[in-house]
Amino acid sequence: MADGELLVARITYNFKTDEKSYQWIQDRLTREILVLKLLKHLDQTLPVPQIYVWDFDPSNSVDAPFSVMERLYGEDQWSAWPKLTSEEKIKFVQSLAEAMGRIFKISMPSIGSLEKLTNENHPIVGPFVRIPSDPRTGGPYATIDEYLAAELQPWRADDQSEYEFSVPELFERLHVLARRLVPRDDPTMLRPVLFHNDLDVRNVMANDGIVSGIIDWEYHAALPACLAAVYPKFMRFDGIFDPKYDIERRIMPTKESWATASEAGPLRRQDEYRWTMCAPWILERTFADF
Repeated sequence: MADGELLVARITYNFKTDEKSYQWIQDRLTREILVLKLLKHLDQTLPVPQIYVWDFDPSNSVDAPFSVMERLYGEDQWSAWPKLTSEEKIKFVQSLAEAMGRIFKISMPSIGSLEKLTNENHPIVGPFVRIPSDPRTGGPYATIDEYLAAELQPWRADDQSEYEFSVPELFERLHVLARRLVPRDDPTMLRPVLFHNDLDVRNVMANDGIVSGIIDWEYHAALPACLAAVYPKFMRFDGIFDPKYDIERRIMPTKESWATASEAGPLRRQDEYRWTMCAPWILERTFADF
């Protein structure tokens, strides 16, 4: 830009050209733009990029959907994580919990995915963004009971010949159990909140040991608070599957490159005990402030 600010262009080339697939990618990219606009409208200091321009028509000048956004400085957590000490990891998780807590305060009108913003930037929720082959209905849902009923439909009933039990009966039992687990004594746990549905190492950026960016909001959701209050994926890995223990190479691991059980034990004991014990406590203490 004229003032020297660096920008990032995100270009989506890997999409199918049939009408259904194109509609799907246009829908999810548009909703991501809306989420970022909403976040910036509500809190300018949140570590999410400002969007300047976008065009999701594949017949445009670059022959692909694209958006131009503010550059966030730092490196993705996948690259930063192995270089952090235990103390720096604690500092990083504290900053992530603080950012998540601020986003967690954003109430949504119903359960689903952000579909529109009013002229006053009030959110309007529509169906969940799901891949075209997903047979589930998408909402929006007014209550957690409506959401659970839809999610626990036996949508694979046509495959029940593969099993030695009744698939519909199993889903009915799961539905009964899920309804009993809903925390109905606290209405704040049932309010729909904005939720990043893919908060993994590639979508969190770090700079100087703290969170500098939370990106890729395509698969966001508006979920009841009791379902949205979860640990990020990278904190829920089993020890031997943690990317930290991919000792063969520092790239996104495949199953073949995971450390074996015998290798992972000594690696985990080196410095992870303190981290494993402290991280959930940090998140819980930080969320308690909101």
